[in-house]
Amino acid sequence: MKFLIATAFSLPFAVISNTATAKNLTCTGVLARNNGELQLMPDPGSALWCDASFEGEKWQVTKAKIVKQITAACSEGERCRVVGEVQGHGVFYWVKITAVRKISSDQPQTDSYKHLIGTESEGPLVIADWNNQGGGLLDSPVWYALYERNGAYLVLTEWALPRKPDATHSPFRVTDVLLISTLEERLRLVFECQPPRTNVFEKVFAVVRVDSRTSPDRLRDVRKAWKVDLGSGTISPIPTVGIICSIPAG
Repeated sequence: MKFLIATAFSLPFAVISNTATAKNLTCTGVLARNNGELQLMPDPGSALWCDASFEGEKWQVTKAKIVKQITAACSEGERCRVVGEVQGHGVFYWVKITAVRKISSDQPQTDSYKHLIGTESEGPLVIADWNNQGGGLLDSPVWYALYERNGAYLVLTEWALPRKPDATHSPFRVTDVLLISTLEERLRLVFECQPPRTNVFEKVFAVVRVDSRTSPDRLRDVRKAWKVDLGSGTISPIPTVGIICSIPAG
């Protein structure tokens, strides 16, 4: 390994000549660490090499500057838009950052999963790279399914369909999807919530702040909230005022 590093310094042009380069690459995703290296967890449909490391090769003198550029604009767990140049051969690294900024809103990523709407499956739906966290009944026939990946959550609402003859499981049809970015510390996604108005044909779930001083059945510090229309199974954002959530025991 020492010989190879010495060779890289003594023959920089040879190294570069064998290196693939992508200029003016624009990538969006969640900033995270993978195997100790800072990189983007790219949005679905992103360009090749968007998951390149910001740490750089050991011989790359610009790596400290690149990391500072990224972390000055985005923190780990936040969505980020990066424009720049990537190089590498087998393993790829950002070598130049032209622009970087924090981006908000879950909607652009949510749109990437809209193709799931209308999908029918018997039993849990398998979504590549996402971990199934279970789900539950909102109000018959509307259910929810929850998936997790690198601290982000994907919520599916599903419509229970009549069981087919000789089928092992009841089929479900996806009615809507929602992507929730990585939650900050002490924030939790909760599906046991009371809407501010009673006698409404909807169910509410929310992101709430939880700490040791808060009663788990009276969570009022609601940061984001959504309603599920039980007539259509669709999800839409709602104001957080007046919503009370609880965490089921156990």
